[in-house]
Amino acid sequence: MGQYWRLICPEVQQVYGNWGKLGEFLFSQTPEEVIEKLAIPQPDSWVKAKLSPVPLSFPDSASPLLNLPTELLDEIIAHLPLLDLFVLALCSQRLYYACRRRIMSILASQCGQLAGTSLICVGDYLQAGDYPPGIDWIPKIEELEKQLAATPGNESEGDSEDEDAFGGDDPFRTAKANPNLYFYANAFYKRVPRDLDVSGTLTKAVAKRCSAFWSLLLARSYKYIPDNLDMEFDKLKSFNSGALYHPNGLEWVLRNLTTKEYVRRSVVGPGVNGPFSYGGGVGLGHVLLSRICWSSDSSTAMSWDGIHRGIWAGHKFDITAITAIEGDDSWKDVSVEAYEDIKAIWKSEYGAEWEEYWRIGYRNVQAERSDYYTHDGRTYFLKPDRY
Repeated sequence: MGQYWRLICPEVQQVYGNWGKLGEFLFSQTPEEVIEKLAIPQPDSWVKAKLSPVPLSFPDSASPLLNLPTELLDEIIAHLPLLDLFVLALCSQRLYYACRRRIMSILASQCGQLAGTSLICVGDYLQAGDYPPGIDWIPKIEELEKQLAATPGNESEGDSEDEDAFGGDDPFRTAKANPNLYFYANAFYKRVPRDLDVSGTLTKAVAKRCSAFWSLLLARSYKYIPDNLDMEFDKLKSFNSGALYHPNGLEWVLRNLTTKEYVRRSVVGPGVNGPFSYGGGVGLGHVLLSRICWSSDSSTAMSWDGIHRGIWAGHKFDITAITAIEGDDSWKDVSVEAYEDIKAIWKSEYGAEWEEYWRIGYRNVQAERSDYYTHDGRTYFLKPDRY
């Protein structure tokens, strides 16, 4: 059946689940799923320019909150859940400004949650005790091994290859039979949410708490605010997290915090989408995945050799604005090196057509070609002479 892979965050004990074979997901849009979890929002000037000034024509409010100093008002607002913030924002101009700041802060806090943590993409053929050199999260793995030893289960029962790949019916029994990080993660770690739309995620959370009232608020907010603010409030209710990553002219970089190396987004691929490629070719997610794979077996379902012993496997990463490292000579720019590596990997897989997949992008290629398939919301392309 071949080797399956998982993207794992050992320090925070989270896992992206089973992504399938490396030769399938590396050449799809799947690697972009990690970007928003690593990217540190840079919203200030851009977002403030897009949000409208609040007019003075709010209805009068007799709320005693308006008599409080700004510091005390902000302290109260900081403890309110999201739904209450949206309701309170409708009461006056001052409360709208204060609640809007808090709402934006909540949105930003949902992004970049894995920034600064270690990442490794492990294959299920990994041998016990085979980990990259120089990593500092081995004690966490040893703790998992102790927990597993204390967990009841019959590891002597055989598992089929399919059960091993996907964790089997009993992940603890499977982990005992296959003592490596791939199966430890399936048994112990929590899944990283796949939803990349922060506003959608928050809206669902609010709706779950009080769906009827939230729906009423969405539909009738125009009754409580001036006409010239209604559109701005609608934008706030449906704020897309992508706006947190699009300051004009900003250069984004993938940083390896362990080695103090970085890769510039502008070198890796075309387009101006902040740190994302959005399916429009290769992006920072592909660079990251190509360098953090780790297994004892070279089975990858792809032509390129050696990718299973990634030079960045297990290191710490984030994605931020290049201004964070400007003037600091301790950082090394490896953008060109990363570009050449990715180009070689793509060319080995697609031959002379590699630039079509690189420059035009997956979605445009999909519209012109029939040699692709979709699974679980992802698009995969069949590679020449391999399927």
